[in-house]
Amino acid sequence: MQNKNTKETKKIDLHPKKCNICGGLVIYTNNNLIYGKSYGSGKCYLCTQCGSYVGTHEPRPTEALGLLADSQMRTLKKKCHSIFDEFWNCGSNGKQRRYLRNMAYKRLATMMRIPLEECHFGYFDLLQLKKAYNCCQVLKKRSETYTWEHTDVTKKWLEAKAAGDKEIHDHIGSVRIGTLCFDLIERKGKRDKNYLYADLYVGGIDTGYGYGKDDYPYTYVDWISRQWPVDKLPKNYKSFKKEIEEKLTMLIKHARSITLKRKQYSLQEKILDDVKIW
Repeated sequence: MQNKNTKETKKIDLHPKKCNICGGLVIYTNNNLIYGKSYGSGKCYLCTQCGSYVGTHEPRPTEALGLLADSQMRTLKKKCHSIFDEFWNCGSNGKQRRYLRNMAYKRLATMMRIPLEECHFGYFDLLQLKKAYNCCQVLKKRSETYTWEHTDVTKKWLEAKAAGDKEIHDHIGSVRIGTLCFDLIERKGKRDKNYLYADLYVGGIDTGYGYGKDDYPYTYVDWISRQWPVDKLPKNYKSFKKEIEEKLTMLIKHARSITLKRKQYSLQEKILDDVKIW
């Protein structure tokens, strides 16, 4: 008897003889029948009744990549990958990309409420692909949505700068995305010019630095920061907000992994979390 707390793993036939879509006869054949030329492993599994097919692994050409797919499933898989691959393909090297890819799959599996080992677009049927696409859209929106705090202070600061104010105003707002928080700080920089700094704090990592509501841990990451000359920034709030978000997006996209308490984290991973205010 199976333990009630143990999830039953979905079995995928990697050497199919019966079509998972129409029940028709499946043959193992050359994929030039589909593409007009040999591609990848050169082999595929093809349904003789509905024409659905699936490719095979190059190192293991008799092993299917997953379920047979019809045109609707193939279109959905492409749509899923067009969003999903953005979450990990921005890594600075192969090791980081693999790490981000694993993290993205873990989040998708959690959202779909399936075991991680089953979370593969090639293993999804039509209904699962539709659900996966919706989940990918949610993650994409989450990864692009910034939450601004202290906007009244930010607007007053912009008005003051537009009027020619040269004073240092220190903290002028905070910008959050996922469990990242960028404090916007005005400081004196090179050649006595005023610069706007984006100081990074990361939530959910306990280094002993600080604790917020309900003892939620957060830490300061002093080696990932950016600064911009204040006189070069837009003074209109809407334009300023747009430009800062673009700058932070580029910072997050190109920042390397951070290591805290002997564990590696990526900013790209942290933006997929729900927004957390501590």
